[in-house]
Amino acid sequence: VVLTQQGDEGGDGETRASVDPAVQAAIGVYTLQTVNGAGMPAVTVASPPATCAVVTDNATLTLTANGTGRNYEVTETSRTDCRIGGNTNFRSSTGGTWTVSGNTITFTANGDNFLLDAATLSGSTLSMTARPPHIDAGREAPRVNTVWRK
Repeated sequence: VVLTQQGDEGGDGETRASVDPAVQAAIGVYTLQTVNGAGMPAVTVASPPATCAVVTDNATLTLTANGTGRNYEVTETSRTDCRIGGNTNFRSSTGGTWTVSGNTITFTANGDNFLLDAATLSGSTLSMTARPPHIDAGREAPRVNTVWRK
């Protein structure tokens, strides 16, 4: 990944901007691999305490960097597993900004859906705890341990 900006110097009109190696290592699309050690699909919110369990079928986390701006987006597809009543399929997404220091990535969310705690980057693998989306309004989802891979 090479970030460019318009320059006044001849040639092709572009000036190459240096990119922090830690940022460059982090940029990419990660796919959720496990939740609490279980492969996908996996239960992300158990019942009880939730009214219905939530099973996440898949999720992606995209980290981008443009100049000094660093943004992320999480998109996931889940379904409820209700013992009483109907089940619902849903897709949600959220985003925000991120920073990196060494091998630790810190996320600042724009909302309160699928909140990510600080992640540890090891090669192409991110490990972190997260609070996934659920259907019980007004209740905070319990944290789950997640592993994501590029």
